[in-house]
Amino acid sequence: MKGDVPPERPRAVTDKHEASPANDASKASISDDDPGIRPQVVGAFDFSGARKGLQQFADNLQLIAAVAAKGLRNIGKALAPLVEALPAILEEIRQRQLLPNWELIDWPLPSKLEEILIDDGLALAWVPPNRILKRILSAPDRAARRKVVGGSWEAIVDACSDELAGIRTTDLRNHTRYALEAAEAIKAGHVSAGQALATNVLDTLLLQRVDDFTRARVTIHKRGRLDMSAYELREAVVWGGIFGAHTGYDGRGGEAVPYTFTRHGSVHSVSPRQYSRVNAVIALMHTVALLRLLDTGVAPTSTGAAVKSPHATLPL
Repeated sequence: MKGDVPPERPRAVTDKHEASPANDASKASISDDDPGIRPQVVGAFDFSGARKGLQQFADNLQLIAAVAAKGLRNIGKALAPLVEALPAILEEIRQRQLLPNWELIDWPLPSKLEEILIDDGLALAWVPPNRILKRILSAPDRAARRKVVGGSWEAIVDACSDELAGIRTTDLRNHTRYALEAAEAIKAGHVSAGQALATNVLDTLLLQRVDDFTRARVTIHKRGRLDMSAYELREAVVWGGIFGAHTGYDGRGGEAVPYTFTRHGSVHSVSPRQYSRVNAVIALMHTVALLRLLDTGVAPTSTGAAVKSPHATLPL
């Protein structure tokens, strides 16, 4: 009604302590002298100690970096000769791992390589020359491969002579000289004499320069087919071909004389089926391949150690 006094609006609570009488009582009971609940006034924090520690840490890091840099410079100086010589070292390793006549040639499948080496008894290490090797690898069968050898016999013999001229191991001088005589005999048209001499040199090398276990493994077929994967690349190609050139034949069983080159056929039979220009060249190729392998200092000797040529400085 008009003369009534309106009810007083409730005052908004602006302080939570004002809203409760209990808080007022509690507030009144707080004493600044009570150490357990004295208000903590936080002013500007003193970072001087932390700053000093960080500075010391930074100084230590700088010292460590300086020492490390000096060490790296010293290491760099020590490694400089090696770094400078590294390309030549890698090239020598590459040369000693690879067969020079296989340069820029795609390696055939293992089964194809075994067919040419173990089944055909051809030699493919160091000789024949690269261009002739490509033709042999692309030939479809044994007859075609022998035709390549026969049609390129003179170039192959020249390549054999060049490889023999590069042999530097002192202990191989006599063997090398007779191998060169075999090459000269073949080029002069005395193919039977050349084949017989090349086979004899090959036989002598196997007997005198290769350990008994390896010699038996690569010449005796009764022990089973040669596992070429058990050897380093160069050895595998040399031993695989030599294994293929040792097919069984003793000349007493009435069997036909083999027409492909075999050590046993050349030793136990004097026949135009075995003695031919193609076989003479293949015999010479095997002899050259083994001499070159021995000259690298990796083939095992009769004492079981590796033949170390004077210029062999890196292992395969």
